[in-house]
Amino acid sequence: MEGWIKIYRKLADSQLWLSEPFTRGQAWADLIILANHEDNYFRVRGIKVDVKRGQVGYTSASLASRWRWSKGKVLRFLNELENEMQIETQKNNATTLISILNYYEYQGDGTQNGTQTERRRNADETQTDPNNNINNNNIKESTKVDKKKKSIAAKAATLKRKEEFGKSLIPFIEKYSKEMIRSFFDYWSELNKSETKMRFEKQPTWEVSKRLATWAKKEKFNGNKKNTSITNSGNINSGKEPGDQPNTDTAGLKELINSVRIG
Repeated sequence: MEGWIKIYRKLADSQLWLSEPFTRGQAWADLIILANHEDNYFRVRGIKVDVKRGQVGYTSASLASRWRWSKGKVLRFLNELENEMQIETQKNNATTLISILNYYEYQGDGTQNGTQTERRRNADETQTDPNNNINNNNIKESTKVDKKKKSIAAKAATLKRKEEFGKSLIPFIEKYSKEMIRSFFDYWSELNKSETKMRFEKQPTWEVSKRLATWAKKEKFNGNKKNTSITNSGNINSGKEPGDQPNTDTAGLKELINSVRIG
């Protein structure tokens, strides 16, 4: 089934819409309805949060209350939509922004709020019934190309963030062994199915130093940790505990960093 229908936004505030726990399909439609139809902003604890057209500024807790779901169910649902390239989530210190991918396909109507892409698309539409069914195959192909381009761009952005994540671990090589840093990086940089997000980016909170400390304790407990230190000659010797004063031999450290090749 193709085409689209116009839905009045006030439907999302009616008792008929909100009276029972949401179905998955209803939750997806609700996200599209809640998304901003134009750029705007709101404030959370005094912090200004910019919201672009096609974005939803709701936390998982707010959506759980609205949909009458558990927070865990909301997070699993959003993660599924993200893996299917339907949405992208962006977390900051104030809230979570949910971007509806291809929003113009759901809400493009050629009005003054529409984008130029939407206006061109609507100019090419052939209206064969009141539901505005589209019979132009060129539009379908254009949509496929747009999705592919967005997918490629999203994967490239993820690889860039992965490289930056690796660089952020380099300062900790003095304190921990390069083997531990490598295993830590490999685990937390694992990509999701759509290759748009790393494992650590799905965590509600993240502080590298604390995560590394916990990782080191687990390795030591399991008997897998090797204590290392950097000598003045640049060689790695065992016997140094994490937290001891690190050796500051620049040449040896540079050689060690180059050998790790994180990223």
